[in-house]
Amino acid sequence: MKKPGAKKTESKKEEGSKVTSQVLGKVLDIGKELASTGNNLIDWGKEKERTKQVVAEASGKVAEAKETTRQVELDANVRITDIHRNHHKDVMDHEHAMARLHGEREDARARNRERERLLDKLLDEPQNQEQVAEQYRALIAEDKSKS
Repeated sequence: MKKPGAKKTESKKEEGSKVTSQVLGKVLDIGKELASTGNNLIDWGKEKERTKQVVAEASGKVAEAKETTRQVELDANVRITDIHRNHHKDVMDHEHAMARLHGEREDARARNRERERLLDKLLDEPQNQEQVAEQYRALIAEDKSKS
């Protein structure tokens, strides 16, 4: 009956090799997970660097856009100032022209009053025709010199 004892030793050997294969399988699984975790960490590091690059590029674009906006604002302010200046100049030119025309109108009224006075004098005092004619010629000469 010693044979059953021999079987026991063989089953212990088989049990030892099974535990070793199970442990080896678990160790390999842990190794795979470690490798996967390492790859994930590497990927995370790469993604972090890409994110930093994108943030830097975006910051550069934002700074560029701010500078462009500032330039556009300055240009717009210059154009607005030019428009205001031109408008003021136009208003001043208009006022000057209106004042000049008003003066010319007043001069024309005064000359017409003088002509009417001379004509009334000519009609009322026929004996002074020569003197009135001289005054009238002087008015005509004055009108020609102003034209």
